[in-house]
Amino acid sequence: MVKRSLSVAIFAFIGGIARLFLQNISNNILGQTLTATILINILGAFLLGMLSGGLLTRFSPSEPLNVGITTGLMGGFTTFSSFELDTDKTLIAHHLGISGMYFVGTILIGIIFAVIGRKIGEYILSKGADWE
Repeated sequence: MVKRSLSVAIFAFIGGIARLFLQNISNNILGQTLTATILINILGAFLLGMLSGGLLTRFSPSEPLNVGITTGLMGGFTTFSSFELDTDKTLIAHHLGISGMYFVGTILIGIIFAVIGRKIGEYILSKGADWE
């Protein structure tokens, strides 16, 4: 349990720093926090789909490393709570259309990218036999 907890903590730190870095880049270029949050969540869904769809299976990491990468790194990277807060802020500002598009778009696009990532991970996994 200690190894798993430490792994999650270390990887969550890395994921959080990566999120902050990308959020700063996005905000400097686009000046919009909603855009940064949706891009980070979609990228996170894609990466987690790809990791769980094949790469983690292919390389068979230890259980602490696996949970560190999936729960820690990807959990620290993605921004579900920021997504919820941004949705609430748009509702408070009475931007119902933006709020609805942001909410539905983030969920649907995130699921689509998770599936695409999983399919790519499965493809890489299937090709792994060719590499041996």
